[in-house]
Formats: sequence, structure tokens, C-alpha cells
Amino acid sequence: MMSTSTHKVLLKQGALVLKQCKKALLERDMAVLQQQARILQVAALASRQTLIEAEARLLEQAAQQNQPRRAAEILMNIKACLVALAGDRHDFESLPGVSAETEERPKKCSAAQRPQDDSYTKRLGNYLVEAELVTPAQIEVALADQRATGARLGDILVARGWLRRGTIEFIMERVILPERRRQEAGAPSVPSTSSGAQPPQTPPSKSVHDRATFIDSSY
Repeated sequence: MMSTSTHKVLLKQGALVLKQCKKALLERDMAVLQQQARILQVAALASRQTLIEAEARLLEQAAQQNQPRRAAEILMNIKACLVALAGDRHDFESLPGVSAETEERPKKCSAAQRPQDDSYTKRLGNYLVEAELVTPAQIEVALADQRATGARLGDILVARGWLRRGTIEFIMERVILPERRRQEAGAPSVPSTSSGAQPPQTPPSKSVHDRATFIDSSY
């Protein structure tokens, strides 16, 4: 599934960078994090992988601004991109230094994301399908990637090129997060009719589609 030698180089380099970056984050060593981000930028540029290069630049920026939490999120994006490039999770995990990292990662991200899996992720997927921004088949593939990598659903859809980041951010800010806050504040929720239960802040899904398409076209 790994098509070219430059892709293989990028995958190996990316695997090593992920390992070093994880160590740097644990030690709060932002200088090492910046250095590794630059290494990945060079490898991504040589392989013409513009998405990975862009994420690596964002990683360097997060390290410069001392934002470890943001850096951790970007690392998950990069990992999702590398898995997609490898074409198969097992191909990626067979690379040097990856298997140990992937055994530990699900435990960490599951603690942060599992409470959202059944409601938050499902709701996001439903909105995207109802707004006709992705197909049900694409959501199924993305959910499989999420189970394999622990990455967020939106990040996987962006990494695969199925959605723009601006579209995801818009829906998260205007639809998903406000609804979640209402639920956490004790507002009654009816999961089976969630798409029609947000009149106070969010019109029906057609309006979500119109707004999201507007953001998409502005890119």
C-alpha cells in the first residue's frame, strides 16, 4: 500500500518523530518538539505531502508558543495522516518505534475521548451526513480509523481530504459544543431526535448545510 520510496522514508521518519515528540511532551521540552517538527516538515516537503507539512508547521508553532495541549492534538492529526498514507494501520505499526507507542496511546486518549464516543462523536457524524457534507460510508471509514488510531473524528475527516477544517470548526462551535454545554448544565436531552432538538441556537440541518457550505467555499 505504500506507493513510493519517498513515502516510505516519510513514514519511517514520521514514526520516529512521533516517538520523540511524545517523549518531549512528557518532559515539557519545547525545544526538542520544535526540532522534531522541523525534521518532519522537511520529510513531508520531500514527499510532497502538504497536509503533513502543514500540521508539522502548526506543531512547531505550538511548541514555540508553549502550548503542550495543542501540540498533543496536532500530533494525533499527524498520526492519522501517516496511517492514511500507509494505507493500512498494520503497515504503519510495523515501522520501527511505532508498535510500543500505539499500545500506550489508546489508553491515554480513551480516557479523554471515551465519554464523547457514544454521544459527541455520533452526533457530529449525524450532522455531517444530514448536511450532506459526507456520506454514511465515509463516516464508517472514519470511525474505523478512529478506533484504530484514537484520533478525533473531525481530524480524520480532514486528514482524508473529505472535509475542510473550517467546516468542522464551524459545526463544532455553533452546533455540537453548545448542545453539549446545555446537556452538561442539566438540560433534558433526547438523543433519538437530537437533530431536531436545537431550535434555541441552531436551525435544522439544512441551515447547518448552508452555513457550512459557505465556509467551505470561502477557502
